[in-house]
Amino acid sequence: MFQSFKNTLIRNFFIVAVIPPIVVGFIALEILSSSIGREITHRNELLAKSIAAELEIFLLHPLKLLQQIRDVSDKSEIRFSKKLQQA
Repeated sequence: MFQSFKNTLIRNFFIVAVIPPIVVGFIALEILSSSIGREITHRNELLAKSIAAELEIFLLHPLKLLQQIRDVSDKSEIRFSKKLQQA
């Protein structure tokens, strides 16, 4: 009978003292991991948008330079063709 009482106390202690913290820990782990996942996704999106904006600015300068070269080239062709017509 004493052994049965001892086993009952051990089992009840295990149920009351060990299982609830484990369950709470697993719930907290799930909530925390999903929260961290959302935060990481949000930061990655911000980083991607920032990189896209910087890349657009970086590529815009050579594009403007090429447009200027085209404009100068078009003007010089007009001058060259006028000189040919006059000759």
